[in-house]
Amino acid sequence: MSSKRFSLNPVIAATGGAPTGGEPAPGSGGVPWDLIAMRHRGGRRGMGGLDPFQQMMLNALQRRAMFITTPFNYTTTVALLRPQEERGYFFIQNNSLAASLYVGFGQQPTPSTGVVVPAGGYYEPFQVPQNEIWVIGSATDVGMLITAPLFQLGMNAPGPEPTE
Repeated sequence: MSSKRFSLNPVIAATGGAPTGGEPAPGSGGVPWDLIAMRHRGGRRGMGGLDPFQQMMLNALQRRAMFITTPFNYTTTVALLRPQEERGYFFIQNNSLAASLYVGFGQQPTPSTGVVVPAGGYYEPFQVPQNEIWVIGSATDVGMLITAPLFQLGMNAPGPEPTE
């Protein structure tokens, strides 16, 4: 069995590799290719010479998250699944073999107003909802919610708290 190395960095993967030189990489917020390549190869975290926005973009290329998996039961009665909170990731799965799951964001769903997650299906929106998550089902069954906290510089990184 052969193994092939691939890049999880979308900028490098989309262009087939980093050219040499200090020209900005497309979609990187002006971060030069050589710094992205250095960071991608495990370079040091604080690379001088970048303005704060470029440093933020460089950090975002390597961001990580702590995923929270929450199995839940749903019924034919509307239930609040999660309160309004800042999230960096959202994924909901309907584990049922027969029942439909209806999801509402900031409002209680009905079969005609909720996002329909069919039996065995899932919903992973491009824009992560920050408002309340409500659910109701066409029958009683189970689902799974996977979320992650909103990524903020310095907030999700391990290490000591900054002092003033």
